[in-house]
Amino acid sequence: MKDITFDKLEDLFEKELGQGPFPAAQTRMIARGENYARFHGHLLLFLADIAGIASRGRRLQKISTEDRTRFLEIARAGFFDKYPQYRHIERRITDTSAPDLLKLLKATEQARLLILEGLAG
Repeated sequence: MKDITFDKLEDLFEKELGQGPFPAAQTRMIARGENYARFHGHLLLFLADIAGIASRGRRLQKISTEDRTRFLEIARAGFFDKYPQYRHIERRITDTSAPDLLKLLKATEQARLLILEGLAG
């Protein structure tokens, strides 16, 4: 089961998370100047953390206990749960207002859940 989870994670990275470009214009539009720099920075770091873990795919099976603990901590919460101060911005992210950003956030959430599943226990 873990092999399937890690394969899904690696596939998700190759097809979605590891692709560019980052939808910067959509991000700027939905943030509408409200602490844009801080929101943008937090979002980029979160996305990069999850994508970085996902890029390891099956190699996650061989990580140290220390890395496992660190990766589980990174993946324990979704972006808007980790940063509730941006919850109002989340409501602006729709299929019409920011389709590329929405797709990236959904793929990142899927990867986050696969990380938790794969590293649990």
